[in-house]
Amino acid sequence: FPSHDTRKTWFSSDRDTTNTVVSELYLGQKEMIEVKTVDAILGHRSADFWKIDVEGHEEAVLSGARGSLNRPEVKIVLMEGETPAIKLIMISNSFQKAKYDPFTRTVSILRSGESSSGSNNLWVRNPEKITARCRKARRINIHGQII
Repeated sequence: FPSHDTRKTWFSSDRDTTNTVVSELYLGQKEMIEVKTVDAILGHRSADFWKIDVEGHEEAVLSGARGSLNRPEVKIVLMEGETPAIKLIMISNSFQKAKYDPFTRTVSILRSGESSSGSNNLWVRNPEKITARCRKARRINIHGQII
């Protein structure tokens, strides 16, 4: 829906951590909720790192974030889904699909045909700057492993 729009939709309320958008015909517990686009929520504000976890609704989120996603302040977008439409939106906003190595603290662009590990897709702008920022962060100990 257009970036300035707000709408209402049904959302399940009986599935604990797996609640999701449902139709009005859903027989379980549901409630009507207000849904706003990212552009409507952020206005002129921004964040440099986005994590999108919307259980298959990534295209809808990105279509309502066209203005915000185009801002140069946004450096990293991490999300599960990838469709041709998502790929087109991300590439048209100067993002590249990448991978992160926590042990070397490097971000590198995936080569054609190379897939990311796990179910999340990492999209970045300027991987060199992101790598430099990661390397400046303090090191932490995770189960005896310093990263």
